[in-house]
Amino acid sequence: MAPQFVYSYKNVISGFAARLTEEEVQDMKTKKGFISACPQRILRTRTTHTPRFLGLQQELGIWKESNFGKGVIIGVSDTGVLPNHLSFSDEGMPPPPAKWKGRCDFTACNNKLIGARSFNIDGNMTKGMRVEPPIDEDGHGTHTASTAAGRFVNYADVLGNAKGTAVGMAPIAHLAIYKVRFKEDFADSNALAALDAAIEYDVDVLSLSLVGDEILTFFQDNISIGGFAAMKKGILVSCSAGNSGPSNATLSNEAP
Repeated sequence: MAPQFVYSYKNVISGFAARLTEEEVQDMKTKKGFISACPQRILRTRTTHTPRFLGLQQELGIWKESNFGKGVIIGVSDTGVLPNHLSFSDEGMPPPPAKWKGRCDFTACNNKLIGARSFNIDGNMTKGMRVEPPIDEDGHGTHTASTAAGRFVNYADVLGNAKGTAVGMAPIAHLAIYKVRFKEDFADSNALAALDAAIEYDVDVLSLSLVGDEILTFFQDNISIGGFAAMKKGILVSCSAGNSGPSNATLSNEAP
């Protein structure tokens, strides 16, 4: 099998993702400038909580004083998004900051949903297969994006129950969506490519509800490496701690 180049990274690391045989990796290690190589890691999605859990109130306190995230760009790396969801309405939203130069692969992008891209290693490596659009076919990405920055949606309910107001943590913030999961398990090289693009386009916050099953050292963990690169650029990186517990050693994304 001929080597297959997939991604080139320039912001998170100085390197690339490719499909190589063990012999090709060993040969690469003899090349000048080689530092390290690691096998692909498989990730899964995880989830988060809501403003009510933190006791935030719309009309007073730190939430109101923060202007509900006005002028902030939040990048969400997940399963994509449903662009026509009420949580992503741009009614009354200001335009994105002038620094934003990102790309949107939706025709439905607006002042709320300002960016949307897909990163799919399987699509990139399969001849003739186009990368799917960043439409959320799972619901998890729409959930995490609206948890981070969903607008105030009155009279929300679940099958007629639990009626109330749905809202995210920063309802006036702008959203840039990066779809990295196309099936239950997915490659960490997708997540690293999304991190690279988010840094390139100058987001302010990165939200990742993605974890792997195995425990790795920081220099083997691409989420930790990419998150550190983003932090050095002044980007706040927020990763889920996982859904496991309460027994010992069940935390995920434990990098500081």
